[in-house]
Amino acid sequence: MARIDPRAIVALLALAGYAAVARAVDNLYPLSTFSMYAADQVTTGSRLLARDDRGGAREIEEYTHWHCEEAPTEALERARCEARSYGIPYIDRAIRAQIEERRAPQKTVRSRKVTLIRRTFRFAGPGEPHVEDCAITQCSAELVR
Repeated sequence: MARIDPRAIVALLALAGYAAVARAVDNLYPLSTFSMYAADQVTTGSRLLARDDRGGAREIEEYTHWHCEEAPTEALERARCEARSYGIPYIDRAIRAQIEERRAPQKTVRSRKVTLIRRTFRFAGPGEPHVEDCAITQCSAELVR
């Protein structure tokens, strides 16, 4: 009778243990369906932008020397835009920090009037998404580019 290598027995026991635990928690990684991502389908997406007085929207990073009527962090907390759209919290925090880092105590000579907005994209089926803007606060800032 052939002798079985003890390492093979340990490997088979480890594999059987993994399969039992994976089956118990319903996650057979790497063959997982990642149900945590499939549970809720997002129908909106949003981002924070700066809209100029002509209606053009630009990324926050394109401006410096921010001076706002109301502190953006407080205005964002008070705004009801988030209740209607999905945003990624850590990206919003990074944008708030960017505005705070580039804040100016007063308007500058080259400042332009801008509105901090949350632009929401609604995905209601095939075709272009419906876009709506929610004004958060009025500011002035210098265009960097």
